[in-house]
Amino acid sequence: MKYLLLISWAVLITPIAARSQPHKMDSLALALNHESTDTGRALLMIAIGKQLLDIKPDSAMVLAENALMLSRSSHFRRGETRSLNLIGNIHYLLGDYPAGLANQFEALKTAEETSDVEGRQNSLAGIASEYESESDFHTAIGYLMKSNELDDQTHNERRLSSNLGSIGYCYEQLGNVDSAIIITKEAFRHAARIGDTSLMASCYGSLAGMYFKKGDDSGSLDYCRASLPFLAGTQSYYAMAVVDFTAGKVFDRIDAEGYDKKDSVLFYLMQSLEIAKSRKYTVLIRNAASYLARFYRPYNPDSSYSYSDLARAMSDSMFNQEKQRQLQNIEFAERIRQQELAAKELKAKEVRKHNLQFAATGAVIILLLTLFFVFSRTVLVGQRFIRFFGVLGLLAVFEFINLLIHPVVARFTDESPVYMLIVLVAVASVLIPAHHALEHWITDKLIEKNRKIRLEQAKKITTKPGS
Repeated sequence: MKYLLLISWAVLITPIAARSQPHKMDSLALALNHESTDTGRALLMIAIGKQLLDIKPDSAMVLAENALMLSRSSHFRRGETRSLNLIGNIHYLLGDYPAGLANQFEALKTAEETSDVEGRQNSLAGIASEYESESDFHTAIGYLMKSNELDDQTHNERRLSSNLGSIGYCYEQLGNVDSAIIITKEAFRHAARIGDTSLMASCYGSLAGMYFKKGDDSGSLDYCRASLPFLAGTQSYYAMAVVDFTAGKVFDRIDAEGYDKKDSVLFYLMQSLEIAKSRKYTVLIRNAASYLARFYRPYNPDSSYSYSDLARAMSDSMFNQEKQRQLQNIEFAERIRQQELAAKELKAKEVRKHNLQFAATGAVIILLLTLFFVFSRTVLVGQRFIRFFGVLGLLAVFEFINLLIHPVVARFTDESPVYMLIVLVAVASVLIPAHHALEHWITDKLIEKNRKIRLEQAKKITTKPGS
C-alpha cells in the first residue's frame, strides 16, 4: 500500500509554476490609472497589494505604504485601517513580528475609533497571527475568537474560514490534534462554500501536517495530493512551501522498499526551502533549514552545519533580544490602551445611566403634573397650558427613548449619521401621532371638566341667599 502511495505521489506532484491572475491584476491597474480621487486610489492600491502579498511582498509593501499616506492626507480613516492591516500582514510574512504587531494594534485602534467593524475583525485576526508566531497560542485563540464574534455583523465567510483555520493550527500546536482536525475541516467547508481555492489549499496543507503529527502518513499524503488542484490555480506560495515541507517529512518517515528515500526527501525539502527563500518567508526558511540540518547530519556534516547556521540566522532575525523588547513594549502599550478604553466605556455607561434617570424622571413629573391638572375638580386649565406641557412631555419621552436605544442603534448602524437619523425619524413618526391623539383626548377631558366646574360655580351663585 505504501509503495503504491509513493508511486502515485511521485506521478502527481511536480513543481507548481507560478500562475498569475492577469485579468484581475490588469483590471485593477487600469482602474487605478483612471481613478481621480485619493480615497479610490488608496482602496485600489490596497486591493493590488493584497494580490501581490504572496507573490512580491516588497512591492505589496510599497503599495500599502502609499495607500496609507493617501488615506491619512485625505482623512480617509477606513483606508488607513486597511493599509495598516495590510502592512502588518506583510511584516508577518517577512518575519518582522514587532513591526507587524505594532501596525495591527494601530489598525485596531483606528477601527475602534471609527466603529469600523470589518477593520476590527481583520486587525484582531492579524494580531492573532503575530501571537501564533511567538508560540503564544492561547492568546492567539482569544483574539481569533473575538474576531469571529464580529462575523454576525460582517458576514465575512472568508475571514471566518481563515480564522477557523488559524484556530485549528493553534490547537494542533497545543497538542489537541483531533480538535484541530475537526476545526480545520469546518474551515475548509466555509472556504468551499465561497469557492476560495487559496483557503481550500491552505486547509488541506494544514490537514496534511495534522495527520502527519498523528502518525497517519497515508492520510497526510492524501491531503498533500488533494491540495494540488487548488494550488495549481492560485499564487499561494506559502501553502506550496508548507505542502512540500510536509511531503518531505512524510517521505523521511516512510520506510518502503523500492524508492530512494534520500532523493525524495531532499527534493521536497529543497523545493520548500527555495519557495520560502524566493518569497522571504523567514519562518518557513527556518523550518526547512532546521529539518535539512538534521537530515544531512548522517550523510554530509558540512551541509548539516551550513543549514544549521541558516536556521539559527533566521531564528535570530525573528526573535533576537531587541525584537523581544520591542514586542514587550508594544504589548504593554496595548494593555494600557485597552484599560483606558475599558475605563472610558465604564464612565460612558454611568453617564448614560444618569441621563436615562433624569429623562425618565422629567417625563414622569410632566405626565403626573398634566394628569393632576386634567383631573382636578377645582382648577381651571386652558388648552395652551396643556399644549405646552404636551410638547415638553413629548420631548422628554423622545429623549428617554433615544438614550435607551442608542447603544443598539449605534451597533447595528456602525454609528452612521444617515442611518441613525432614519431610526430617530422612525421613532418620531410613531411618537408624534400618539402625542396628537393624547392631546385631543386631554383637550376633550379639559372641556368637559371646565364645563362642570363652571356649572358648579353657577349653581353656587344662584343658590346664595338674596340672589
